[in-house]
Amino acid sequence: MSALPTSHISLTARDYAILRGIALHRPLAPRGYYTLLSAKLVCAEVVESVADDVATLDSLVRYRVGAGSTLEHRLVVGSFESMMGTNVSVRSMVGLALIGARAGHEVDLPGREETRVAIETVSPAPRREWVRASGQGLG
Repeated sequence: MSALPTSHISLTARDYAILRGIALHRPLAPRGYYTLLSAKLVCAEVVESVADDVATLDSLVRYRVGAGSTLEHRLVVGSFESMMGTNVSVRSMVGLALIGARAGHEVDLPGREETRVAIETVSPAPRREWVRASGQGLG
């Protein structure tokens, strides 16, 4: 595994728009958060759909922070404080590190010496087949 270059990040248009909204509103965030957010927004490839092993909103991600134990959370928009239980928010440093990253990659956390988030596996976000089946478009 190697550190994830920001040039190899894939974001869906929805995920990109949400991250851009966070950047524009600049809520209170941990040190280094906006450094990583800016890098992702500038370098990400915005695509219609991503590979199943790329973390998007609603993906279930198994990962480790530093030398810690393996964690498994669903990636959500929620508030910074919602990083407990079964979810991790993209408004947290760890959630931001996960979004757009692929299984097998590691992401350095800016402002935290020698701390990396290692993505082990990604289970894709549930498909929204019911939307298509009902004849309602997404936009």
